[in-house]
Amino acid sequence: MTMFKKQEIPLRKVLTRGHFRLLLSVLILFMTVLGVSSCSEKKQGKGTTGGGSAVKDSTLVISMLGDADYLNPVLGTTVTSNNIFSLIYPGLLQSEFDTTTGLLNFIALEKRLRETGLGTGKKTPRTALAKTWMMAPDHKSITYILRNNAFWNDGKPIVSRDFKFSYMLYGNPVIASARQQYLSELIGADRGQVDFQRAIETPDDTTLIFRFYKPVSEQLALFHTSLTPLPSHYWKSVKPEDFRSSPLNQLPLGAGPYKLHVWRQQQEI
Repeated sequence: MTMFKKQEIPLRKVLTRGHFRLLLSVLILFMTVLGVSSCSEKKQGKGTTGGGSAVKDSTLVISMLGDADYLNPVLGTTVTSNNIFSLIYPGLLQSEFDTTTGLLNFIALEKRLRETGLGTGKKTPRTALAKTWMMAPDHKSITYILRNNAFWNDGKPIVSRDFKFSYMLYGNPVIASARQQYLSELIGADRGQVDFQRAIETPDDTTLIFRFYKPVSEQLALFHTSLTPLPSHYWKSVKPEDFRSSPLNQLPLGAGPYKLHVWRQQQEI
């Protein structure tokens, strides 16, 4: 919780241009804090959430412009949904924006594999599931090696078949995901239907191979294989025609740095 102490400035004090810039910066910071955090009137007081329930001193309340439409990455399309996906679901890679090139750089957890062998890479938080990746010399496939110590929130291990299962959901025409375009480079997409048996291989629990119908750049390969996975054991019994209306959409099982506690629609998440 941030407290602000009033400080009086004599009116007769002459403010330079630098002073004005400093005051403007402080004002912007002050307004930003008011917009994203909940502060009580007294230091020992407690605030409330949008639903009226008291929040703990360790709780950060962030104001959003709108509610999530889904807490399922296959279905969700709103900005709020996308922000939450990165908090409660795992990802193959972390990404950072390179201001010198204007491109997103994707980073694996440990070291990056190149055609010539192991190369020096950067480390990222443990939310990244891929230890390494390797682009094929012909640029028609990319292989990820997954961590073997990552688990869904129910304790089940995260394995390569979770990704294949999820990509089949993204590409299912009955489900009609808004992210189907991510599959546009996979084998079969050029003929109108991805051949998932050939396009995505899972020879073991920690090896995940994506195959493309034509050579693609490494950056494009990383982009088209960056979809968020769902736990296959949690969703496998849900039929495609029931996917959007499934009660599981209200109870997402994730593996991100945060776990969903409650979702009161149009009130709080």
